[in-house]
Amino acid sequence: MALLEKHKILEKNATLLLVFSFLVVTIGGLVQIAPLFYLENTIEKVEGFAPTPRSNSRAATSMSARAAMSAIAR
Repeated sequence: MALLEKHKILEKNATLLLVFSFLVVTIGGLVQIAPLFYLENTIEKVEGFAPTPRSNSRAATSMSARAAMSAIAR
């Protein structure tokens, strides 16, 4: 049976197509996620970049939200 004939069987049977699609997506997801379990650190350091502390970024966000709300209220 040729490869195209097998593919036609998959396309005609919706349940079989669903099962094989689920298997392919599951295997692809595992291939993408599995290497992350073997790395010690998944975050790369960038030279010359200093992240802002979370407390400051939240304050800036809430301040900008307050400024936007007061502008809308006017």
